[in-house]
Amino acid sequence: MPVRQVIFVLAVSAMLLAVVVELVRRRRLREEYAWLWLLAAVAAPAAVIGFPLLRKLTPLIGVDEPVSILWLTSLVFLVVVNIHYSTKISQLTEQIKNLAQALALATPKGTGSSTAQFPRAADALEGDLFPRGRGDQDVREG
Repeated sequence: MPVRQVIFVLAVSAMLLAVVVELVRRRRLREEYAWLWLLAAVAAPAAVIGFPLLRKLTPLIGVDEPVSILWLTSLVFLVVVNIHYSTKISQLTEQIKNLAQALALATPKGTGSSTAQFPRAADALEGDLFPRGRGDQDVREG
C-alpha cells in the first residue's frame, strides 16, 4: 500500500477518534453509541497495518483484489450500524407509545388536558422533549 494512502487513512482515523471523543465529552454522543465509531476509528489503521496479511488471504477467499475485502467489511459494518439503530428506534417507538397510553389513562376525564397535572408530559407532547428547569445541561445547546 502506498505511503500516501497509509498516511491518509491514519490521519482520517485520528480525526474520527478525536471527533468521537469530543462528542462524548460534550455529551452530544452517548457512550452507548460511541463504541461503534471507536471501533471504526481503530479498524481502519488495523486494516492498513494488516494489509500484507490481507493480500495473502485474498486468493484463499477467491477475490481478485484485497480492496474488495475492505469494501465488503465496510458494507457489513454499515449494515450492523443500521440494524443497531433500527432496534433502538423500535424500542423508543414502543416506549413513546406506552408513555402516551399511560398519559391518556392518567388524564382526568372531562379536563381534556393534562398540562396542570403533568407539566413535563405536556412539554413532551408539545414537541419540547428537552425542557429546561431540571438543573441539568440543555442537550440542544453545543
